[in-house]
Amino acid sequence: MQTVTDIAREIGLEPAVVERAASMLENRMGTRAGWWGGPVTYESQVATPEKLSHQQLLELVDVVRSATRHQGEVKEVLGSLEWKTTGELSQIAVTVRAGEDGTAVQILGDRGASAFLTWLFSIAGGFAAGGIVGAIVEPTTALGGVGIMAACGAAGVGLARSLWARTTRTFRRRFTELGERLSNHVKQGSVTSS
Repeated sequence: MQTVTDIAREIGLEPAVVERAASMLENRMGTRAGWWGGPVTYESQVATPEKLSHQQLLELVDVVRSATRHQGEVKEVLGSLEWKTTGELSQIAVTVRAGEDGTAVQILGDRGASAFLTWLFSIAGGFAAGGIVGAIVEPTTALGGVGIMAACGAAGVGLARSLWARTTRTFRRRFTELGERLSNHVKQGSVTSS
């Protein structure tokens, strides 16, 4: 099986160019989607061998705020620039490390709180609706009420999965856009600083 480097060599591209391009954008979406309807965690990394200037690093914050449409909170920690969302259930954190060996940007997404509340309220709502419907339709037999309640609980699970899948698509689009915009900015910054 041919690697990307082999294919690049066959069409006349230098393997070093392909390897550098691959190292500039590494993107890992959460893989544990399973029957939940979407992943809970996301990670993306952008790197360039050039060191960006302090001004270019500050411009990254503007890129993050524009892409996320969120002011967020910025801190400098041990020479790294960190930005994170505040007051949102789905959290995004961006860390920029600029050193002598280049600049690395890491983007993390955590939707754990959103997942918990989506599933909790959907399932609890389904059971509550089932209890009410069961009491109205079958008030004399507990077994009929339990069956209706179980069916509504299962409907709550289906609703939770559907809601989670829909919000996952929205979050993934937002997360991917952020990664692309940061990657483009880092690439432009490394070109202008060379």
